[in-house]
Amino acid sequence: MFFDHGRTLVRDNSIEDMNREFIWPKLRELGVQVSYADFNDARKQVLADSQLEYVAPPIKPRSEVTPFLKFVLDKLGNKDLSLQQIREITDAGWQYEQTIAQCFPGTITALQWIHDQGIKLAVVSNWYQELIEGYLDQLGIRSFFDTIVTSERAGTLKSDLKPFKIALDELEVKPHRTLHVGDSVSQDGACRRLGIIYILSTWHLDDHPEESVSSLSENQYDYIVTSFPELVELLQTFIR
Repeated sequence: MFFDHGRTLVRDNSIEDMNREFIWPKLRELGVQVSYADFNDARKQVLADSQLEYVAPPIKPRSEVTPFLKFVLDKLGNKDLSLQQIREITDAGWQYEQTIAQCFPGTITALQWIHDQGIKLAVVSNWYQELIEGYLDQLGIRSFFDTIVTSERAGTLKSDLKPFKIALDELEVKPHRTLHVGDSVSQDGACRRLGIIYILSTWHLDDHPEESVSSLSENQYDYIVTSFPELVELLQTFIR
């Protein structure tokens, strides 16, 4: 059984806290004269620009990727900080965010139940290997997983299927006997092309009421679940 990382295992609402409580104050300490409102607006502008390399999930080492913060500072017209300084702030920010990150309600109980059934578990995610391992360690859930496969490690996104193939090989499981849980139809849902059963998770919508899955058609996923307890109920039907 596979799980996506962000917005499936780990809530992303703490990223806002990281930027407000750590990144912005650090920039102010280093002489960047900008209000938090301006900083936040620049972040939103960068996220809205689909042409920027950061917007696509990383498929190469962090040292080879321009930090998101660099794009934000460019939007603000700030040229005072070096790329090395920006990398240091970014890395320290992710370390800080790990300390305040949270699982979704019911995550640990569900993972413990799945583990107790003897089901092999993997994380398959479009992100950086080191950061994901840090989050899972901080949240106390890394021990549940037999392997962690990221787009950075695979060198390609989940939509290209290689991360799923690596996880299948490392767990020594067949696609038709494998489930994948994740929130993205385009990335997580790609697993269906291998014969993996795709369970669309929607519990992240509790943190993002402005979003919806109503536009999705039922042929884009095999099952849909709204909470971890509901996921366990679904899994019980597979085991019976």
